[in-house]
Amino acid sequence: MTPCRCQGVYQIMRPTVQVTLALAITAIAVACSSPTSPASILEYRANWKARGFTNYDYTYEFAAGFSNGPAGQPIRLQVRQDTVRSAKLFDGTPVSAGYLPTIDALFERALAAASAGSLKSITFDPDLGYPTLIAYNAAPDAVQGEEATALQVQP
Repeated sequence: MTPCRCQGVYQIMRPTVQVTLALAITAIAVACSSPTSPASILEYRANWKARGFTNYDYTYEFAAGFSNGPAGQPIRLQVRQDTVRSAKLFDGTPVSAGYLPTIDALFERALAAASAGSLKSITFDPDLGYPTLIAYNAAPDAVQGEEATALQVQP
């Protein structure tokens, strides 16, 4: 009887499959631990949501390539019931609150960018877990970064 040649191929392929599987597991672990992965952002967002904050004030700043608005200027936002109710520059000048983000909206923007591969980096507040700095690989006329700081929870 002639020995089956498949057995020899299996023995050669087996280590290759093991190495490929090990590399895949490592890649998944690295992706999950990367702050720019959707999984990492979802974990931070779940922790933020679990706190139940709907009323808070925070300082928001964004950088954009070509902007006539308040790009590069800190804006103090007042969020009530998960809606931006008031926005003012630090000199007291009011800013239209219609396009300014809540913390939940920042999470959504970060998730969308991470899913699209355009999230360059993200950092989170060590205590409350909200995104404090989001950097995008963006076109020159788009928002290139957003910053949220000095969050104060309100009753």
